Amino acid sequence: MKIIDWASTAPSGDVDITFASAGTEPTIETLAALWLINQAFPEVKFRYVNVVELLRLQKKSEAYLNSERELSDDDFNKFFQADTPVIFGFHGFEDLVESFFFERKFRGDVYVHGYREDGDITTTYDMRVYSKLDRFHQAKEAAEILSANGKIDQDAAVTFITKMEDILAKHYEVTRNEGHDIEEFTNWNWAPLK
Repeated sequence: MKIIDWASTAPSGDVDITFASAGTEPTIETLAALWLINQAFPEVKFRYVNVVELLRLQKKSEAYLNSERELSDDDFNKFFQADTPVIFGFHGFEDLVESFFFERKFRGDVYVHGYREDGDITTTYDMRVYSKLDRFHQAKEAAEILSANGKIDQDAAVTFITKMEDILAKHYEVTRNEGHDIEEFTNWNWAPLK
């Protein structure tokens, strides 16, 4: 587990929101989501936490108190600042990650984008969209949270959210009518943050 400096605008200190992910596809989508937020709202302070070993988040029971793999509460709080919302991209069922934060009595809100038993088998990227794991759903939710918390302008947030919804509508039309993913989604490349 590590805070990734090059994918964070505030790798240390207070942040407005934390992005985190576990798994290859969720990491790509979460990085793309935070990049979208940064391009539209460069003033937002966030950190990105890459979770390689998911079970390190779990608070162990009394029987496992001496576990070397468990993060201490202090270490956990270095990654996930109390009272700060977290957008978490995950390659499995969402309630697993939610339970880890609940066990630790995390005071912020956690918004997990992971597997949802909804939809059908269509295209590779469309499966991410069905589960709302894609970058557009994550970025949209981040903008909603940041706007509600007074961290970004409400009108600018509405414009951004509408843009995300329009992109998702375009995606829906292309996958349903042409049967393939949009190349700009599947061939996305990282670019430096503002």
